[in-house]
Amino acid sequence: MEVKRGDVVWAEIFKDKPRRCVVVRSSRFQTSENYTVCPISSSDKHFDLVRVDVAPGVSGLEVRSVVETDRLQTLPVARLGKVVGRLTVAEMEAIDRSLRLWLDL
Repeated sequence: MEVKRGDVVWAEIFKDKPRRCVVVRSSRFQTSENYTVCPISSSDKHFDLVRVDVAPGVSGLEVRSVVETDRLQTLPVARLGKVVGRLTVAEMEAIDRSLRLWLDL
């Protein structure tokens, strides 16, 4: 499976409930079997400073949603499902800013 940074994928964050997530791991590590993702929610706006709005459409999302950069997780490739879309360059830049803030980088 080829998954790239910025792809929106289904992922098994919790064993029984797949969620859409955006891949934030660098594409330089394609040989790694682990992917770092941030969950996407259609309703949760808590921690507005580190939540990034994303638009429906090419992202594969049906409604405006938020990327939860404060819920970063690394998963084995076996827990990733189908790629359903891709975020824009501007959305990924906003996610990068949010991750730097959350991680104090």
